[in-house]
Parts: sequence; structure tokens; C-alpha cells
Amino acid sequence: MIRKILFISCFMIFKNMVTGQTYNTTAIIFNFNFNQSPFQLKKEYITDAGESIQVYKMKFYISGLTGVTVRGDTLALSKEHFLIDVADSSSQLIKVQAPQLQYLFFTIGVDSLKNTSGIQNGVLDPSRGMFWTWNSGYIMAKLEGVSSQANTAGNRFTHDVGGFRSPFNSTRKIRLLIPQNKINNTSVYIEVNLAKWFSGKYPILLKEQPICHTPSLLAMQLADNFVTSFTTSEN
Repeated sequence: MIRKILFISCFMIFKNMVTGQTYNTTAIIFNFNFNQSPFQLKKEYITDAGESIQVYKMKFYISGLTGVTVRGDTLALSKEHFLIDVADSSSQLIKVQAPQLQYLFFTIGVDSLKNTSGIQNGVLDPSRGMFWTWNSGYIMAKLEGVSSQANTAGNRFTHDVGGFRSPFNSTRKIRLLIPQNKINNTSVYIEVNLAKWFSGKYPILLKEQPICHTPSLLAMQLADNFVTSFTTSEN
């Protein structure tokens, strides 16, 4: 067994020498803001449309984490699903083994296979509050809070973005360029501007659309908005 482990280790070292690639631990870190302000739960913000909001909950899934190296090689960085939760700082850090990266790709949401594979565990456990029904599947992203403009009980708004079947497939692809001066850095910072949830591509007014609980046109618009909120920074 020891000889086998030594052989594998030597083979990997030899492989890296041949390919010229060194694998390091890369930390992918999510930071949240609301336009120019650091984001905090329950703090009041004003949307680009002038509506006041306080967010109580914000979560989203990512999957299919992939990188493109500075040499142009495409590498699968993880086969896992991750649940990013604003209330849980530990969920905002993902560590992967990778050589120097130039691009980062991932999908917002849960793949169709997981949506049709029955009860899951871990971050995909329905107890996480990110699951609708066996028919509708997982909630890909969730934003909940209160707004004085929302004409609902307690002025609450709930936007659950889900759906994995056409024409209401809410998964979205993200492609991020890593800043050139950060290629040799072992940390990749992803900024998430939650103001874009309401104004990224479509204007969303809480006085008109405070509730989204099913796969729908509104869910597709929110998904299109959310995908515009991701950028890399030079922290």
C-alpha cells in the first residue's frame, strides 16, 4: 500500500513537471454589496427604482465549478453543489485545487439530474428551505425581506427563483475573468451586487411584484437580473 501511494505521488509530481502546471489551493471568496455599500442583512437600502428594502434572507446555489488556466486548459474544479448563504460566512468560501486560473465558470442553480433524483442530503437537503415540490424542484436563488412598497401582510416580499424545465429554466451560466494582477494570487474575490436583483436587466418593482413562488416569467426575469450581479474584484 505504501509503495502504491508513493508511486501515485511520484506520478503526479512527474505529470506536473511534464505539463508545467503547479496546483495550489485557491480560495474563491464571495463578497456582498448593494451598489457602493457593503451589504448587511436587515439594513435598509434603496433600490435603483427608489423603493426601500430590508433583506432578511439571501441564498443561492452554484454548481459546475470550472476554471480555465492561463495556458487555456479547461479544468473541472468541483463536482459538488454549494449553497451560498449571506447569513453564513463559512458558506462564502470555497477552496479548490488548481493551477493559475484566468477564467472561472459556474452555474447558478441545481442541475436537472439532482432535481429529478429524489431526496438529497447535505446542502441539497430540503430542510435547507430551498426546495418547492417534487414537480418544481429546487429553488435556485432566494431573496426575502420587507419593503414599505410591498402591498402584502407585514409588507413582506419573497422572491424564490426556481424551475429547471423549458420554458422556465432558471439556471444561469456565469463566466468571470480573473484580474490579470490576481492570476498568481491564491484568492479569487467575487463581488455580488444585490441591487442588480431588482434592476440588472429588468426593472422589478416590489409594489407590483412582491411574490414569486413558482417557475414563471417573473422567475426568469429575476434570474436574468441576478446573473448580472457577479463580478471579480482586485481585493
